[in-house]
Amino acid sequence: MTVIKSLQKAFNYWWLFLLIGILLAALSVAILVRPLEGLLGFTMFLGFSSMFTGIGQIYLSLKNKTSLNNWGWYLWSGVLEFAVGAGILIYPQISLAILPVLISFWLIVRGFALIGIAVAMKKFDLIKSRWVLIGGILSLLFVLFILLNPMAATIGLMIWIGLSILFAGIASIIIAFGIREINEEINDDD
Repeated sequence: MTVIKSLQKAFNYWWLFLLIGILLAALSVAILVRPLEGLLGFTMFLGFSSMFTGIGQIYLSLKNKTSLNNWGWYLWSGVLEFAVGAGILIYPQISLAILPVLISFWLIVRGFALIGIAVAMKKFDLIKSRWVLIGGILSLLFVLFILLNPMAATIGLMIWIGLSILFAGIASIIIAFGIREINEEINDDD
């Protein structure tokens, strides 16, 4: 299999990033609209979406391990995201008590994953890679705020979490369209 064919196979799954981005953006809107009422619902949704995102990343990495240079990082990130989601669903009361730490940990993994993807996208000279990098950096900055202010009011914390998830969702959507753009260019060359 040629390099172009293997890349084409990997880029056929651009829609997974789009789906992840839409889920994250929807979650952020729900949190920003009703921060206090959404705390328990957010915890459960975070568990399910984290598990779903983890499954998507595991599937993407295993399906494309011959064409993705750093597929092991995607796999590791997916396994970790799935495990965090399962832990949240199994222990929701504990999850509520340590929610800021859990969310911070999840967003740190997500932020570094976005930065890694942006670096990989840069190799294809995609302008969108800058936005993905910015999304990853902003996610990490919001995590820093969460960790430095653990006694902040729940509503403030939920707003910052919502904004951080929104940036992660937007970055995932940008990744999806960047990958689709590459996929279309590869298909046009055939």
